[in-house]
Amino acid sequence: MTDRCLVWWIRDDLRLDDQRCLDGIGEFDRLIPVLCLGQRGIAGGDQAARLDGVDLPFRRRSPLRERFLHQGLDALARDLCERSSRLFVLRGSPDVDLAPFAARVGATQLRFSLGCGTEEAREEIGVVAALEAQRIAWRGVAQRTLIEDPAATFTGARLPRVFTDFRKAVERSVQPAQPQAAAPALPPCSLDAETWPVVEPTAELDDDPRATFVHVGGEAAAHARLDDYVFGTQAVARYKETRNGMLARDDITRLSPWLSQGSLSVRRVHDTVARYEREHGANDSTYWVGFELLWRDFFEWTAQHHGARLFLQSGLRDVARPWRHDAEDFARWREGRTGDALVDAAMHELAATGFLSNRARQNAASFLIHDLGLDWRWGAAWFEHHLLDYSTASNYGNWQYIAGVGNDPRPLRRFDTRGQADRYDPGSDYRRHWASA
Repeated sequence: MTDRCLVWWIRDDLRLDDQRCLDGIGEFDRLIPVLCLGQRGIAGGDQAARLDGVDLPFRRRSPLRERFLHQGLDALARDLCERSSRLFVLRGSPDVDLAPFAARVGATQLRFSLGCGTEEAREEIGVVAALEAQRIAWRGVAQRTLIEDPAATFTGARLPRVFTDFRKAVERSVQPAQPQAAAPALPPCSLDAETWPVVEPTAELDDDPRATFVHVGGEAAAHARLDDYVFGTQAVARYKETRNGMLARDDITRLSPWLSQGSLSVRRVHDTVARYEREHGANDSTYWVGFELLWRDFFEWTAQHHGARLFLQSGLRDVARPWRHDAEDFARWREGRTGDALVDAAMHELAATGFLSNRARQNAASFLIHDLGLDWRWGAAWFEHHLLDYSTASNYGNWQYIAGVGNDPRPLRRFDTRGQADRYDPGSDYRRHWASA
């Protein structure tokens, strides 16, 4: 009888719930979950942020982002152990080491989650070429989005340039797939190889006492927050009214870091909100959570469609502007020394927690772009450095949107930051809370 072995290459999908890479896992005799330390998502954080071939004065990933990643990996390793499996580690890069490893362990198939971004695509191309040279079957699984196949939704596979057109078409004709429960047991594996953790633990970091919520990586923490937000506090029923808040714990869902890490399935979020609607009734707020998930899908599929254009200064619309590259102004913005109380508070919160509300992000981005006139990609790189919920598509898509070079029918989207502060922080609570670094 043939021994069937599945190698699961783990990327930004640190979960067992709704894990499509494990579809039909009962058909396999062995499972080998494997992480490559040399891959973009693991080792890339030590690299300097670069723009046009020039190093920027910070790394691609902050210590807080590094900690969040390691927490997610630690949690996945524990979850695998509870199911009699283990998280194996290769120290090299996927395109060099994965195929020989798969051949050595007698893999019948290798599966991985498809990424989003040019670096991820190059990584996948290298891995697939090496697997095919070894005659090892493979499957790339698309599981980052609610909408699994936009080509089936849009005539001629043409993705709409404007979100409203995308949303209307999806809401009219697409029903998101149901999430799948985690397998209660996994096939065993006896393998003489290193297991996680095999790297130095991240530095001990004290959480800033001003933080109104602290994100901890991993699937259990993600599901605890989802359940509490939807069924515990039932804050989901007030989301549309509170979503522009910048300070209170439950003004916003705060789920995006786990969605980005892949420790929470977007289908699970959608299904949980739908269950709340069945049990307690739907309203504008519960609808609006799904609305925001579709924004995330729109950015993901736009990034897939346009590739490297996501990172061009002229953006998807090929708009040329005389961007400035003033290092001192950029430093003042990064460090929250602009003199604009709302923007400075946002930059202090970002550095202290690795998180910002969408309202705070939009104002900080608008100030860098429209008040300082600085290259929007500098701001996008700084957000990449800090944000626990960093996602290539959403980050660069949103920055292009504010800069007027991306998917926005309006030629200019400038925020009056002082007017915004008066409207969304009328008592100055947020500005006082994060007044200093």
